[in-house]
Amino acid sequence: MDLAGVVEPAKLAAGVGDMPAQERSLGGAGVRTRQTPRAILGAAEQHGSRRAILREAFDAILARSDYAGSVEELMPVSNDPVAAVPIVAALIASLIHPPLWERCLQTGRAVSGRTPK
Repeated sequence: MDLAGVVEPAKLAAGVGDMPAQERSLGGAGVRTRQTPRAILGAAEQHGSRRAILREAFDAILARSDYAGSVEELMPVSNDPVAAVPIVAALIASLIHPPLWERCLQTGRAVSGRTPK
């Protein structure tokens, strides 16, 4: 029974429960998400080695290892291929010179209008 356009919880659960994570809407209950640019920059910050950066990037991009079953939160490339540009830029910058992670982070804050706490 629908009341004033409200979807019954049972119908909602039935509709989402069998869907793969990639097809569920972001932010819903039971949906694991990842932020690939943050994963890449985090690997550059924590490890500083190109090998660790590549491993983390491939794991995040291909949704494997710690990222298995997760959905890209910030830049879902499947819906918008242009969204891959910042991911590729972060990866290239980190591979060229791993300490560039800090510059990428500062640039991202400037673009988004966010400031460090």
